[in-house]
Amino acid sequence: MRRAFTLVEVIVAITIAGIIALAVRAALVAGMDTEERLQRHTTTSEGDARFRSLLTDALRHMTDSPVPGLAPFAVRDTVVDGRPGQTAEFYSRGLGFPAGTGAILRIIVAASSGGLTITALHTDGGVVLRGVAPSLAAMNVRAKTPAGLWLEVWPQTLQVPVAVTLAFATQSTDASSGAIPPLVVSTRLEDPQ
Repeated sequence: MRRAFTLVEVIVAITIAGIIALAVRAALVAGMDTEERLQRHTTTSEGDARFRSLLTDALRHMTDSPVPGLAPFAVRDTVVDGRPGQTAEFYSRGLGFPAGTGAILRIIVAASSGGLTITALHTDGGVVLRGVAPSLAAMNVRAKTPAGLWLEVWPQTLQVPVAVTLAFATQSTDASSGAIPPLVVSTRLEDPQ
């Protein structure tokens, strides 16, 4: 004779199946969230790396101003979204290919509400390039004089600094985001240290 399942056995089986289904669902959701966070991190990291590379090329090939009497490098204090930082303006040949052979462009690196931006302008004011690093909120600039002094405020002189270092602040206030190493670029044939 066949024995049927009791109501208690059916309820226990349904409860166990439900617990297993919930555990599987939680694992799938956690996996998808991890994949999404990893993709966002990868995209941000790649964008920041391209931004740093572009900025490095522009700084490495800094040149004198094409307009006599204008300072080739300037740093101004700014505040964007309540964060203090600095804006750097300079002239460069570093955005052509190969680097250092392009037209002289006016480069402006500044904080904006969307992140740190780099803008390259022709001498007539036309925009050649605009890039944004959304994960970066601000930067602090220091420039090295030929005498070897690091200055946070560059005097309005007609000379290009020997080296420039940029320290970045991130948009995230999360302490686990990690520190971004400063960018140190030699603008003359000399060791930036």
